[in-house]
Amino acid sequence: MHAIVVPRRRSNPPPFLLAIAAARLQGETITVEAEQLVVELFQAEGRSLVRLARLFVDDRDAAEDIVQEAFLRLARHAGRIDALDRAP
Repeated sequence: MHAIVVPRRRSNPPPFLLAIAAARLQGETITVEAEQLVVELFQAEGRSLVRLARLFVDDRDAAEDIVQEAFLRLARHAGRIDALDRAP
């Protein structure tokens, strides 16, 4: 008897990661720490934010674009919020 091997579905990275890579190629400085922070936040809240955005634009593709742009901007400016981890 042979075991059936089912290939794992490859999980695609969030599309804004491609935008981060493109921004780096254009000379923008986005730290690995900032990228990781944004990825973790996206994984935790991305779907909820898309649903919220969809209430405003009533178009799933547009809602996803809005959320991705927000996360890209967050990644670009994550260094500014680093001090929040140390806030009292």
